[in-house]
Amino acid sequence: MWLEWVDAATVSAAGKLNVLALHGFGSSGAIFNLQMRHLESHASDMADFTFADGTFAIPGTGSRRRPRFSWWSRQGEGDESVKYEGMHDSLAHLWDMESASGRLFEVILGHSQGAAVAMLTSPPCMQVEGWTAVRRTS
Repeated sequence: MWLEWVDAATVSAAGKLNVLALHGFGSSGAIFNLQMRHLESHASDMADFTFADGTFAIPGTGSRRRPRFSWWSRQGEGDESVKYEGMHDSLAHLWDMESASGRLFEVILGHSQGAAVAMLTSPPCMQVEGWTAVRRTS
């Protein structure tokens, strides 16, 4: 998955870059797609964009009509009891998306919390113990 560096020959063979776009906390792939529509339209001849939804639905979004998501969830209150859970699930979800598409994501673009997820998919971060469950092995 994200452990492979892409060279010009790979991009030329595919025709277009395969771009994964990750929204920030409280947004969605559909909303991020609307926010990035100008970039997507200008880059349409060189890139295909996939706008993913976070794996955690945010409850109680009030009168908002569109579902909102995050890439991990915060559990607990106070400084010592707070835990952030679900990053492994989010990375596994993205890996499954890539596997289903049959193409590598050559570019990962993220906003806010999505940018943190994009950073965590970089080769140095993916080699940290405990992340191997979602790392590409073939």
